Amino acid sequence: MQHLEATHALGIHWGVFKLTDEGRNAPAEALSRALAESRIPTETFPAAESGHVWEGA
Repeated sequence: MQHLEATHALGIHWGVFKLTDEGRNAPAEALSRALAESRIPTETFPAAESGHVWEGA
């Protein structure tokens, strides 16, 4: 986000296919930790759950 100067991003398609031995929620948890470490508000980069409909501007 910082390199692109983006104000919002949306994590999608995580947990759809089992490609590794990591837990289903591992990508979302890793994103949450990375956002916290970078002091980026989590509401600006949500990890959408499977089937979630996101309405944004």
